Amino acid sequence: MELLRRRSNVKALLSQTLILQHDRVLLGTWKPGAGELEGRKTGLLGQVREKEDPTDACRRITFELAGMEIPAKLIDRRAVFIMTDTVEDENGKPCGTIDYEEQEMVYEATAYEELVPKETELFIPEWIPLDSIPYDEMPQDDREWYPAVLSGNCMRGYFEFEGVDMKLCNVWEVPRIVEDLPANDFHALTVDELKHLAKCCGAKEPGLGWHASAPPRARKNDLIRLLGAYDRAHQKWRDKWFHGI
Repeated sequence: MELLRRRSNVKALLSQTLILQHDRVLLGTWKPGAGELEGRKTGLLGQVREKEDPTDACRRITFELAGMEIPAKLIDRRAVFIMTDTVEDENGKPCGTIDYEEQEMVYEATAYEELVPKETELFIPEWIPLDSIPYDEMPQDDREWYPAVLSGNCMRGYFEFEGVDMKLCNVWEVPRIVEDLPANDFHALTVDELKHLAKCCGAKEPGLGWHASAPPRARKNDLIRLLGAYDRAHQKWRDKWFHGI
């Protein structure tokens, strides 16, 4: 099991998988040897290896922590978060930061799948009812995004930590239409869908007064240019992980 290396100026990509079945989610308690996670509950969390596909990492980590194999085709990426954590020296004084990104994956099992998690070297998995998730025993950021992600929403966000204490939280939902859109092909959307997307991402819709007598396609191209510029300016980091650019 590969946990995040705790030294300054290290960048990493983590993957956490939440397995759902029968109105319950598979979480687990970390055993001694898991560093700051010891005694706390999370989903199936681990570090993605260099050049490893995040979905393959999700399947590997699930097997390493819970002894289960899950098919790749039913794994859904629901969120990407940027994390910054303060690193302390032997005297407990800040000596740098560690930056990493965490992808939240969801596997919705069918009602007939036999999923029997097994205790492993570092992890004790257990099924938890969705209405009884023990947030007080979990990392502080989980409370901010679990409900939305488990409800089927997609999210982006940024968190700052000092040890186990969360100092900053900024999360937002991303319209599902963006996640399902192949290669960000905005031309596949209707004008109303483009307007909704612009509103959700906070981009100011261009004035259309002078287009009052123009054909709908002209208005649509204006919106496409707007969203394209917004995406290039604000979401370059997303492309790196979601599209391999």
